[in-house]
Amino acid sequence: MKQRIVITGASGIIGSVLIKNLQNDFDLTPLSRQNCDLTDFLSLIKNIPKNTDVIIHLAWDKKPIYENGIFKNDNFLMTHNVFEAAVRKKIKRVILASSMHADEYGKKILKDVRDGKWDAGYGSGKLEIIPFQTSSSNLTPHTSSFNYHIQEQPTSIYGATKLYFEALGRYYAAYHNLEVVAIRFGGVNKENSPTAKKEPNYDKIFLSHQDLIRIVKQYIEKDLGESKYECVLAISKS
Repeated sequence: MKQRIVITGASGIIGSVLIKNLQNDFDLTPLSRQNCDLTDFLSLIKNIPKNTDVIIHLAWDKKPIYENGIFKNDNFLMTHNVFEAAVRKKIKRVILASSMHADEYGKKILKDVRDGKWDAGYGSGKLEIIPFQTSSSNLTPHTSSFNYHIQEQPTSIYGATKLYFEALGRYYAAYHNLEVVAIRFGGVNKENSPTAKKEPNYDKIFLSHQDLIRIVKQYIEKDLGESKYECVLAISKS
């Protein structure tokens, strides 16, 4: 029997890529603004099918997060509702869309890995650098560790929000027996090209569609063992 997967933010770039490429392998339920208001807990519960195995939480309200002393969008409520719904519906795992902006130190790790300066003596958690290829075959990801003892430094309010969601995920993993995987996605674009955006060094943080599909599928299926929480950085190797 196929695993049942709910995808929030299904109409976005990442959601669209995943639905197109995972629909043959999994029983997918796409949720978007058109069919489910994630700020309405009862609506969310109603739209999650029975015996769902994994929620992939991609939904993001693009309105300004913080303006004139007021939080102006619904991301906090939506994310809390997703975690709470997963617990209520006895769903095994939530895959949470995070971002490189959650931690400036992650950029140093990325540079050290690519410069061959990685010190393997770091703490728990995994950093995965996914090689850029034109197909998903023969991928050999580089795996190392985040150092959770070093204070994480978000690079923006957006990054701080994502870091809070990671912390919320750790809470639900520790106290509600929910498996949570936070994936700090690199840059994903419709064109599937490392040169699609003219931002400085965008090609260094680009994540291809092939590698996006691979890492999400990996964390749908992976046995986390005794670990209830993982945080990974997903970038296509340039």
